[in-house]
Amino acid sequence: MGTDLIGRRVKVARWDHDQFVTAYAGRLPICRVPRGKVTHVETIPGGDSDVWVQLDGLEREYAFAPSQLEMLSLPGTRSKVEDHS
Repeated sequence: MGTDLIGRRVKVARWDHDQFVTAYAGRLPICRVPRGKVTHVETIPGGDSDVWVQLDGLEREYAFAPSQLEMLSLPGTRSKVEDHS
């Protein structure tokens, strides 16, 4: 996992803190699936990675595990973000 993800569009497929962020932001309806653009990837000790995403309509980035994201770069296709660390 690395710089090849930067700039790619993603959908947050599994988001543990979605209700909190949605309520905090006050801009996204509860039923909306968050989407955004990958801004950077951070490798953390132990071989895990955080993928930082600028979510559409929000003014900050959020970190996700690769397993929480699906790629949206090609219309009609989607795939889980793979962790190659």
